[in-house]
Amino acid sequence: MDTPAKPAKFEVTLIAPAKIDGVREPKGKAVWVTPMVASQLFDAGAVPGVEGEVQIGDEVDVAFEALVSARAEEIANAIVAAAVETALAGLTAEKDKALAQAEAANARAEEADQRSHGFAQAAENADVRIKALEAELAQVRTAAGAETQTEQDTPPIVGAKTTRKGAAQPKKS
Repeated sequence: MDTPAKPAKFEVTLIAPAKIDGVREPKGKAVWVTPMVASQLFDAGAVPGVEGEVQIGDEVDVAFEALVSARAEEIANAIVAAAVETALAGLTAEKDKALAQAEAANARAEEADQRSHGFAQAAENADVRIKALEAELAQVRTAAGAETQTEQDTPPIVGAKTTRKGAAQPKKS
């Protein structure tokens, strides 16, 4: 079973004596009243205000609702702006970090490329040196081949095959 909601009460300060709920209240007293009673007190001149400043009635106050709605929108926009700013700050930091890592990787790649070029140059120099040494080796072999040929043509020197009596035999290794 739904019970009707009680109207909200709020405090007003009387600027003239007034009778509220059958009780006479003096000027200057702060009392809690419903919006309908506050509207009646305003119309009677018992509460301060200017016409249109406070619109209180039995129905929901449209001006108050518009103010609340506008303020809620301002708060929501501020929250969204703060969230976007926070997200952007995080993304910007991640982007900066990724850019720094990419720059470092590019520097390492450039260094590796330079080293690779240096290694390729060293390999090329080594190939040239190997070819030069092979040519030199071929010349040495050609010269050695000619000497070997002359050695084969000459008979070996034959030494005496006799040993003295009583002399020790040479050790065979």
